[in-house]
Amino acid sequence: MEEVIYVQKGIGKAWVDGEVTRIKTGDTLLIPSGVRHMMINTGGKPLKLFCAFSASDPENRFQEHPEISYS
Repeated sequence: MEEVIYVQKGIGKAWVDGEVTRIKTGDTLLIPSGVRHMMINTGGKPLKLFCAFSASDPENRFQEHPEISYS
């Protein structure tokens, strides 16, 4: 499933398929189906994201990837 992520507030970094990009309020990301991705808050205030996707079983589709590095 594709996912659209809109940054409502804050700053951070997006790790998408091995590439790291800075994100800020107003940015929008389109994550293609099957692409590994994670977001991290790098600011002093909350990072608020709006994520839209189609999933019949979201509880079993999310997974943290401890091997991902944002440096």
